[in-house]
Amino acid sequence: RQYGNFRWYWKDPRVLDANAVDFCMRAGALLWLHHHDWMPSAAREKLRPVLELAGKGLTGHKVKPNYSNIAIMNAADLLLLGRALNDPALLEEGRKRLEAIFDYTRRFGIHEYVSPTYTGVDVEGLALIEAYAPDETTRTRAQKLLDFWWTDIALNYFPPAGRLAGAQSRTYDFLFGLGF
Repeated sequence: RQYGNFRWYWKDPRVLDANAVDFCMRAGALLWLHHHDWMPSAAREKLRPVLELAGKGLTGHKVKPNYSNIAIMNAADLLLLGRALNDPALLEEGRKRLEAIFDYTRRFGIHEYVSPTYTGVDVEGLALIEAYAPDETTRTRAQKLLDFWWTDIALNYFPPAGRLAGAQSRTYDFLFGLGF
């Protein structure tokens, strides 16, 4: 079930957090996309199999669209990694997952609304999809979702406090409500 995923900490005896592959692969895919040409060959030989296994981990990590930050991160990572590895199956899975997020958001809105912790993660993931999308349809979906998220930010921003207002869904900064 956790094949291709990572331990969150080196001391962990096994994968304890299924989201680790999602957090790790954003950097891993971008590293390969932008720097593999000048990496020492020994580093490339070690990193490529890790990325390929992580593709299996991302594919096996089934994230519901209402878990906004991880669902977006997962779709973005699949698209980035698919592009980095030139893997049509990863690209198609990333497109499919982005479409599920798009449909969910169109029907129900943002599940993790007014979240200073995860709104930035959502926006960053959608911006990466927009920037690295393999096709116009995927890029347009990401743009529409970004427009929706930025509208939500604008509607919920409270200038006197310099933060998002409202219920502070899923915040770790209980005193100030600040985040990404």
